[in-house]
Amino acid sequence: FTTITDEKLKTLADVLKFTVRKLHKTLINPPFNMILHTAPPYREDYIDKTIYEHLDKHFHWHIDILPRITTLAGFELGTDYYINPTMPEEAARFLREVV
Repeated sequence: FTTITDEKLKTLADVLKFTVRKLHKTLINPPFNMILHTAPPYREDYIDKTIYEHLDKHFHWHIDILPRITTLAGFELGTDYYINPTMPEEAARFLREVV
């Protein structure tokens, strides 16, 4: 993540802006969470430090955008897993249709 070029950073910003605008238009400005997943940090207390040697090759950082379109109920609260009632293909088609 820290080695991203300025050109790729601009592209990422453009994609994020485009995506958030699509969400705003289609779901009427929903609340959402944006999560940046990065590689685990170096820790002195790890027994096997060889895991860090090739971490950049085996872990890719990524961003999740999670619109909050449903309410939490017993399953979500009890398991910390969230149910998405929309099929990915349906969501993609819906988002593509928005100008």
